Amino acid sequence: MSPFARPLRRMLRPGARVLVAVAVVSTVVAGCEGPKNLIRSFDKAGDDTDAADDSSDSGADSGSDSSDSGTDSADSGVDSGTETDAPCVPTGVDLPDPDGVDADCDGIDGEAARAVFVAPTGNDDSGDGSLGTPLKSLEAALAKVAQTPGKDHVYLSEGTFTGTLDLVDGVSVFGGYSSTGGWARVPGLVTEIRGTPDASGDVVALRAVDLTSRTVVADVTLTSPAPTQPGASSVGALVVRSPGLELVGVTVSAGRGERGADGVDGADGDPGDEGDPGVGGTCSTGCRSLSAPMGGAGGASPCGHTGLQGLQGGGATNQSGQCGSGTLVPRDGNPGDPGDDGDDGQGGADGAFDTDLRWHGGPGTDGTDGTDGTGGKGGLGGPSYCTTNCGALQSGSSGGGGGGGACAATLGTGGGAGGGSFAVVILDSPGAVVRDSTLAASDGGAGGRGGRGGRGGTGGAGGSGKTITCALGTSSSGRGGKGGDGGDGGEGGGGAGGPSFALWIEGSLPTLAGNTLTHGSGGAGGTSAGAGGSPGASGETRVIP
Repeated sequence: MSPFARPLRRMLRPGARVLVAVAVVSTVVAGCEGPKNLIRSFDKAGDDTDAADDSSDSGADSGSDSSDSGTDSADSGVDSGTETDAPCVPTGVDLPDPDGVDADCDGIDGEAARAVFVAPTGNDDSGDGSLGTPLKSLEAALAKVAQTPGKDHVYLSEGTFTGTLDLVDGVSVFGGYSSTGGWARVPGLVTEIRGTPDASGDVVALRAVDLTSRTVVADVTLTSPAPTQPGASSVGALVVRSPGLELVGVTVSAGRGERGADGVDGADGDPGDEGDPGVGGTCSTGCRSLSAPMGGAGGASPCGHTGLQGLQGGGATNQSGQCGSGTLVPRDGNPGDPGDDGDDGQGGADGAFDTDLRWHGGPGTDGTDGTDGTGGKGGLGGPSYCTTNCGALQSGSSGGGGGGGACAATLGTGGGAGGGSFAVVILDSPGAVVRDSTLAASDGGAGGRGGRGGRGGTGGAGGSGKTITCALGTSSSGRGGKGGDGGDGGEGGGGAGGPSFALWIEGSLPTLAGNTLTHGSGGAGGTSAGAGGSPGASGETRVIP
């Protein structure tokens, strides 16, 4: 009797307790790993029945089947529930899936022939991107795909890959593999892509630009740490003009935005110098003429607004019996005009993504410079005296010089905007897909403080007047006028706080399904002695049509 007929005959015998037994032997299926045997028992039958059957079989077949004893020995193994793997049967294209099914029977979930393999323990110099000798970096893997026809998948092992993943059109990236476990996809394995700052200071973990062919990123963790450059943003995934992109089962975490730069304080204005004092007149006698001295010099000004010189006093003449003298009335010089204060800047408001694909928050605007003060006027001179017949005479004292005009202070500059925190940003990508993913943003950065406007300089004091007393009387001159103060610089406005959004969309809506979204708080607006900045916005999603 055939060695395979005996177990079948026992199963069909009335009263047999074996429910099902299937034997598949040495079946070879094209595209699988090779021949495999499956003898699967779902219920263990009673051994006593088998023993009786074996005895009956032995008697019936003793003359015709010398191998029954060996077969019966195998029967006992069948009845005991022994199980081996079933042969792999290809079922079509094998895209990596959450269940880890090897649909094309090439030994892994996915299509090994289409893939470049990458592991943190790989080597970009000696590796060729195969299962046995994987590459180490994302850059090397994408370069390998570009150089190898038929390659359009990148399979990432567990671990952390540092640097921004700049996707290539039509090249899909799948994580969750175990390079030390035969490249099996094991639930719970974490493949992290950890972004690093770019030239602008922003940190982006994944960047997808102009992807029109289907490009899948699945089962990876995108981490964008907090930036350190003032005003820089953290973006987990930046998607621009990429209708072909699909993010599936990804975990995205964006760090906080960085605080905006503080504005620069303005410089204080330089003061004007004091005017020189007036000069006293001269006491004399005889037939002669006396001219009044020149007035005190005006005070200097660093910005060119020198005070005016003091005015001369009256002269005196005593000639041929005639007396001529001045009747000037001494008076202080008028002060110089003060400079105007500069205007304050405006606080920063909300921002936008610009053509450079960066978030640009609203910075505070600069104040304006003050204007200079003008120089003070010189003091007026005093009267002169004389007597007839070549008697006594006296020239008047001259006035003090005006003080120098002070210089204006310079403006305070506006504070910079705080950086944003965005898990996923999608710009003009109507066909993109985000599903079954976790998107988390942190807090936005605070706006920078507006710079303080400088204080205007102090105008120089006017030169003092002069008094002289002679026999004929006293002659006093006026003090020079004070120089004008310089105007204060305007205050810089505070910068806007950075936003916090799990999902930021501009343009038509992508396809969204099964996602979990969380966000932080918008950054505080920057402070200012003038106008402060607006706080950053926050929310799960912002859509700008």
